Amino acid sequence: MKMLSVNINNTLQMATADSQWPRFYLGMQQLAQPGQHLADGDTLELALQHSVQLAVLFIELAQHNPASVIAQLNLTARQLSPGQARAVKALTLGLIFSRSYGWQAARSQLFLQAIILPAVFTPQANSSAQAQLLTAKALQHANRQHPLLPLLIAACNVRQQPPWQLHPDGPLLNLANQLAAQLLPAAGNQLALEQLLLKYQSGQADSSQQHWFCLLQQLCAAQALPGRFAKALPTARQAQSYWFISGIAATEQQAPATVYVRQFDPAAKTIGRDVTQLPLSELTLLGPQYFRESAWLALLEPAPELLPRVTEVKLESCLENSLYPRLAVLSLTAQVNALADLPLISQFLLHAAQQISRQQLPVSRLRHAISMLGQDALSDWLAQAELHQFCCQLAHPHQPWLEQLQRCLQHALLLVSDNMRQPMASSTAGLITRCASLSLWQQPATVNIALGRHVQGQQLLGQIIQQHIWQAADYPQTVSKLLSHYQQPQWAKAANDWQHRQPAQLTVLLRFSWQLCLSVYCASEQNQQRLSNLLPVASAHLGLAQQPAIWWQQQLMASSECYYPLPEM
Repeated sequence: MKMLSVNINNTLQMATADSQWPRFYLGMQQLAQPGQHLADGDTLELALQHSVQLAVLFIELAQHNPASVIAQLNLTARQLSPGQARAVKALTLGLIFSRSYGWQAARSQLFLQAIILPAVFTPQANSSAQAQLLTAKALQHANRQHPLLPLLIAACNVRQQPPWQLHPDGPLLNLANQLAAQLLPAAGNQLALEQLLLKYQSGQADSSQQHWFCLLQQLCAAQALPGRFAKALPTARQAQSYWFISGIAATEQQAPATVYVRQFDPAAKTIGRDVTQLPLSELTLLGPQYFRESAWLALLEPAPELLPRVTEVKLESCLENSLYPRLAVLSLTAQVNALADLPLISQFLLHAAQQISRQQLPVSRLRHAISMLGQDALSDWLAQAELHQFCCQLAHPHQPWLEQLQRCLQHALLLVSDNMRQPMASSTAGLITRCASLSLWQQPATVNIALGRHVQGQQLLGQIIQQHIWQAADYPQTVSKLLSHYQQPQWAKAANDWQHRQPAQLTVLLRFSWQLCLSVYCASEQNQQRLSNLLPVASAHLGLAQQPAIWWQQQLMASSECYYPLPEM
């Protein structure tokens, strides 16, 4: 197998789209050369390296000009085989999905690599599904621990297993491949994206309610036009003319949509250099087309807004930009103004104010929410909101499940502190809980696991969390760092004493609350036994009444009302 001839990262910034897209297409062709035998571990390793390079190149082409990536849905390169063309369209859909969902770079790149790698088997497979299956089998034989393997297996088993038993991105990978296959030219005709969505809507009544469908529908509303061809109907002054849509012109609200166009000569298959603007209403869109000249992609207008930008989320940046240290010195009006620029944090505070009100009526004004939460407790609520925002920005596939775990831990802290006759404020318990659980969002192992996967009768996700909390060397450090930042010095010391044989009272309180939470939310015989072993020590240190483990579990289930949210695509 030939590899990309030069270093992608070093040359892309200086190169133009008309040189990079041919290289990408060539790379896809090289990947699917006939006669390759993937049973050879060295050959598979080369294919894996090549797929990584192509995924990186595709992402960087999107950064160079997102319009050239969107155009892959409207244009099909003549030099690509049907299997390669399908992979390119699936890559486009995959990047749209990953950017729209706010995935971090590593997750997005792995997803794109899972689309590219099966192209190796395209020459010997009857369908994209079979190519995917052959890829999974080859990877399983060579390296059962490779992170691509569970994703590929999930995509192969979408019809046989429910989503919670699959890698969380498997159903979306399968969907991207299915949609891409229907966007391929057939009998001289190719469906446009909006036509495909109409087809889905008529065939599946609930499709319009699904998140992926809404994302693509929004794209079709105006943004999916770069690379489309159109014709202007003849008038008394002008004969019928053909145009290549090279971009979307910015217009004021309520103004008719306008596009940038270049004149197209159907006979000569050439596109003019002059750019003009035309109202979209004066054009009749033509179906997506084949093309030979990749230089056409360089004619597309720069449009960075076509795809959402996703920045890498770092905990250090979160703490550096924290409003928490400055909140106390701000007036109420200044607090409202500062929070108004932080939509996720503002929404969290509005919801918190609603939850603590007796009638639980909706709260829509920040000033009202701050008054309800109270200035004394506002700092703790803001700290929770900042940590909530950080977790949301990570776009973890099991976000709802982890939030329910947090809820269970918070109620465990409240339950145990109440039985110590040292009741804890809800805002404080929420802050301690979020500091103690935030690192679960940062664990790469929790991203690539099916929610319902069990090993030896235990939920694998629960096992990973259990090991992280009790064994990871950096867990106490992260918790202590967060608690110190949010001015909880006694709790920060408790986190530092996490592994000590003679821990302080707060350390025992957090330990017991965690194990009680895990015995309920990640129930297993092992967690039940750990709780029973820890209970006598906790009762002695915390002055708890003598109650069996089952009593504590029943109390926690009744107070937390936690549940397992099912995954959605």
